[in-house]
Amino acid sequence: MVDSLANWEYNKHMNTANTILKWTATAILIIGTAVNGLGMYPEGPALLVLGGFIWLIVAVRIKDAPLIVTNLVMSTVGLAAIVYTLHTEQVAFDAMGEAQQLREQLRAESVDSDTK
Repeated sequence: MVDSLANWEYNKHMNTANTILKWTATAILIIGTAVNGLGMYPEGPALLVLGGFIWLIVAVRIKDAPLIVTNLVMSTVGLAAIVYTLHTEQVAFDAMGEAQQLREQLRAESVDSDTK
C-alpha cells in the first residue's frame, strides 16, 4: 500500500512536470514562429530550436520514439543551420573588410604614384 502511494505521488509529480514542459515548449514554438515570420534572424530559429529541444526532453521522459526522432532531427538541423549561416555571414563580413582594406591600399598607392 505504501509502495503504490509513493508510486502514485511520483507519477503525479512527473505528469505535472511533463505538462509544464509541454506547454512551455509549445509557447516557445508559437513565439518562435511569429518571430521567424517577422524575419528576425537568428532569434526566430533560435526559439524554434529551444522549443524543439524542450519537446525532445519531454519525449525522452515519456519514451515517445516518434517525438524523440522528430524533435532531435528538427533541433539538430535548426542548430546546424544557424551555426552555418552565422559562420558564412562572418566569413563574408571578413572578406568585405579585407576588400575594403585592399581598396584603401590601392587608393593610397595610386595617390603616391600620381604625386611622383
